[in-house]
Amino acid sequence: MQRDTTQEEVCKKFGIVSSVLHRWRKEFQANAQSCFHDKRDPKQKAQSQGDEPGESPDD
Repeated sequence: MQRDTTQEEVCKKFGIVSSVLHRWRKEFQANAQSCFHDKRDPKQKAQSQGDEPGESPDD
């Protein structure tokens, strides 16, 4: 996903063909949110988003 490395360089480095890399990228982009869900306590999450205690939708 980095822009400073070409697809060809990545394929060569890991010994894969470009179609596999393309499929992996599409799969990651489609599922990235579920891979990196927020594991913080809901109250901490609400406060980090600027909600006062008792104001967040989770409360």
